[in-house]
Amino acid sequence: MVRLGDLRPGLRVAGLDPAGPVEIERVQLKAPGVVSPNGDEPLRVVYRTSNGRFAEEVLFHAHDLSIVKDEAWAFDADPHQFLLAAEALRIQRAHLFDPFKLREPAT
Repeated sequence: MVRLGDLRPGLRVAGLDPAGPVEIERVQLKAPGVVSPNGDEPLRVVYRTSNGRFAEEVLFHAHDLSIVKDEAWAFDADPHQFLLAAEALRIQRAHLFDPFKLREPAT
């Protein structure tokens, strides 16, 4: 769940558009001319849908939004750390591929 104060341009959230997640383009605090029945400060949000359409909505604290994680893979980690982790996993699972363990004991 996302608090309204955490919304910022560039953030992808779900719950504003039924078609799917949207990208926040602009956030305006204290939407002019809008009064909340329970005294909450409204927030005016301009967002872009997945098909490129822009829309605007006034949000209150009762809105349920969730941050959408990007599914893009990033290959910018240290390669030496990757090799170290791969070697550690290989050693940890070496007993699964031990050829001597598969043989029957001599009787």
